[in-house]
Amino acid sequence: MKKVPAGYDKEHPQAEYLKFKSWYLEYPLKDEELIDPEIFSAKAFPVKIEFSIVNDKFRICAYEPVERRFIKMNLDTMQNLEVTEETADIELREEYKEFLKINTKKVVLDVEPVDHVIERCFRVFSYYDRKARYDKEKNKYRLEISYLKADEKEVIKNILSMGPYVIVMEPRVIQKEVYGRIAEANKLYGANQAP
Repeated sequence: MKKVPAGYDKEHPQAEYLKFKSWYLEYPLKDEELIDPEIFSAKAFPVKIEFSIVNDKFRICAYEPVERRFIKMNLDTMQNLEVTEETADIELREEYKEFLKINTKKVVLDVEPVDHVIERCFRVFSYYDRKARYDKEKNKYRLEISYLKADEKEVIKNILSMGPYVIVMEPRVIQKEVYGRIAEANKLYGANQAP
């Protein structure tokens, strides 16, 4: 940007920084800080383990007591795991059920029965609960995928990776997002293609 954005004091000593579109921040750490296990340790109480066939990875859903929330972590990024007799200060099953009730969303897809697309869907969406049924009259599969709100961007990316053989039937907000991304890609790349 050439000017300080509107609403900010142009005379402020740091006003020049507001002209930049991005910043690079650095915070030096001493070697002792990096090897101190107490700095990077965390306590979590596992609730569920998920496996992704596509990524060939496990991830764990767990309760993190300091921030009092449920989190997901890839098991391959964890080191020095320790099993203890300690228990959570909440009823994990009941709290997790309530968490799922509040945070679970569903997307419904129609999937063309060509080129093993339904099998690809089951692999790509292997982290999530899913149901499929075949409609003989329409010659399509109807796939319902349940996912957590935090995973929505990943779900949309995976839907787009299926190409024209998958159509979002509901919810409308996901339909609009997928359509918008396709339209944007068409503007960027479609106009440059030869007829």
